[in-house]
Amino acid sequence: MEDRARALGLEIAENCSPVALALTRRMLWRFANDPDPSGALGIDARLNIELGQTADVHEGVAAFLEKRAPVFPSRVSQDLPVTDLW
Repeated sequence: MEDRARALGLEIAENCSPVALALTRRMLWRFANDPDPSGALGIDARLNIELGQTADVHEGVAAFLEKRAPVFPSRVSQDLPVTDLW
């Protein structure tokens, strides 16, 4: 079980944008104890709209269509959205 979890984690890390992973981690920490998902879903919808046209999205789609590993240009240190949503 631990080996499968590690393999899944590596697959996610290799194929997801670092900015998307950082936002997901923040949302998990922020909303882990909420009794319902409405708060997280509201923020997720707003972030999808804000980030939906970024270079990371274009790169992810292109890499998928070209059957290659993605090279995401955005960086957490520079491109993480500044938001009051937390």
